[in-house]
Amino acid sequence: MGKVAKPISIQDIQAQMKEALQRTAVRPSIAGYKPQDYQIPFHESTKQGRLIIGGNRSGKTVAGAAEAVMRLTGKHPVYNRKLSNVRGRAIAVDFPQGIEKVVLPEIARWIPPSSLKNGSWEESYVRGTRTLTLENDSFLEFMSYDQDVDKFSGTSRDFVWFDEEPPEDIFNENMMRLIDVGGDWWM
Repeated sequence: MGKVAKPISIQDIQAQMKEALQRTAVRPSIAGYKPQDYQIPFHESTKQGRLIIGGNRSGKTVAGAAEAVMRLTGKHPVYNRKLSNVRGRAIAVDFPQGIEKVVLPEIARWIPPSSLKNGSWEESYVRGTRTLTLENDSFLEFMSYDQDVDKFSGTSRDFVWFDEEPPEDIFNENMMRLIDVGGDWWM
């Protein structure tokens, strides 16, 4: 005879809801992202190359990270050419300051745990290759302007996000990664 499932009490449901609300308040995901007025045209643009311009701490990196997460998870309000197996690249000035302290935490802030492999950042992010791979086989690789330009070559990407203005040779090399798929870039 099969096991009978234990009924869930109202108190158990309330406790689970309280825990989920607290988790969401502390760690929102892309579902809770509300762009500022000036960020909306950036996210709604269908241009292949886009700039988001603003002062220090005005939300440029937030918008860039949210754009990347929406594309990687297939939850973008406008871009819907690819809903899985999206191949992205995020590039910052350097690894210690730009990637580790700014870009990675911003991606982690918006990526829903349900999009991560087994719901786990640790199982999804490989520090050695600096690559975040999602449950839907989309991935985001993290690179920096202090790498040799040849490190940016050879592979096709659906998008490239430059967190700051790149050196010209790195910009040009990354544009080559977008040609065969008609990929997009933003900075």
